[in-house]
Amino acid sequence: MSVARPAATILRRPLQQDLKKHVTIAFALSAVAAVAWKVLVADPRKKKYQEFYKTYDEERQFKRMVEAGVFDSVKPNAEKSEWIANYEKEVDQAIAALKK
Repeated sequence: MSVARPAATILRRPLQQDLKKHVTIAFALSAVAAVAWKVLVADPRKKKYQEFYKTYDEERQFKRMVEAGVFDSVKPNAEKSEWIANYEKEVDQAIAALKK
């Protein structure tokens, strides 16, 4: 009784052939997922942040939080110390000089 041998091409490197196919598919799917995430999630989120910060007034929000008592280190209606006023004056002058 003789045993029939399977064809040599069937047994030759099946793991390598499957890996090539699966790696190609995985790469393609990950690229599609990355593009979809960027288009469907990241870009709209970025646009919403840009629209929000066009009209956002951080000074006004800070003053509102100070008045509400959110910060322990900043007292509502407290005057600025002299060195802070001088520093802000120097900064304003430096900014004006840079704009010239």
